[in-house]
Amino acid sequence: LLTGKRRLPGFDGEWINRTIKESCSRVGVGLATSVTQYYRTSGTVIFRNLNIKPNYLDDSDILYLDTDFAMSNPSKIIRTGDVLTVHTGYVGISCVVPPKYDGALTFTTLISTTKSDVLVPEYLAYHLNSDLGHAEIENLQAGGGRNNLNVADFVQYSMVLPVDINEQKAIVNILIDMDREISECESKLEKYNHIKQGMMSELLTGRIRLIDKEDA
Repeated sequence: LLTGKRRLPGFDGEWINRTIKESCSRVGVGLATSVTQYYRTSGTVIFRNLNIKPNYLDDSDILYLDTDFAMSNPSKIIRTGDVLTVHTGYVGISCVVPPKYDGALTFTTLISTTKSDVLVPEYLAYHLNSDLGHAEIENLQAGGGRNNLNVADFVQYSMVLPVDINEQKAIVNILIDMDREISECESKLEKYNHIKQGMMSELLTGRIRLIDKEDA
């Protein structure tokens, strides 16, 4: 789907190669200075690299900054639809900012704002998280012996995408539906594993006894 080798019904438009530099109106980095002194129990949310998961933002462990300090860094504020990318460690892992966290900040993550008429943000995130994306990230890092990615390299990230924004959206919708189905299956698997563990505990302690077929 992300290469155009398989087309969705109703679409036959052109696919082209574009870089992030060509497809985004803003590419920057979150706060890169120490903010420990501005941590608060409530205020403006700040996300770290560990909060960025493949195609979703994990808010189970978030920190807060003093709001006045946060507002003094307007160029670092993230908006709904921005793409956040890990730039050190697990380089390339990306997700899209949901409406819930419009106005938050990030700490040393790459922030990309796509051009609405060129690139759907979810398409970019899925591409970055795909095998294609991993290969491209490795290529951009090649020769440096490093496990990080700066803005100058990141904007050269290249991908093939349909010119028709509607085709991009259709592809994204299919991938989102697949993720949802996978999540539901994983939840069922976890539930059955819990049932299995409970049954094993009952059987292996003798609290539940089996009935011999001949006695049944």
